Amino acid sequence: MLTSHVPIRFRPQTIEKAKAIAERDGMTVSSWIRGVVEREVERRMPALPQTRLSESGTTWRVIRHANPTEVETENPDYDRDLAQLESI
Repeated sequence: MLTSHVPIRFRPQTIEKAKAIAERDGMTVSSWIRGVVEREVERRMPALPQTRLSESGTTWRVIRHANPTEVETENPDYDRDLAQLESI
């Protein structure tokens, strides 16, 4: 549900590029911009950790890092998706 309207101005060339990308993605420009802003907000202010219970009975805490690309490792078997799970 959308709750408020925020007027925002862009350079004409930015709007043209956003229109092209939104059209390619099958969206309106407004929906595309909302999606970009929502992803950036989530990236910079992630949700609090959540716990999940697997079918095997193992409890996991799902941790979202503000910027998972900052995680560094020399392990060639490192899996970024699995690295975001923590058994509790």
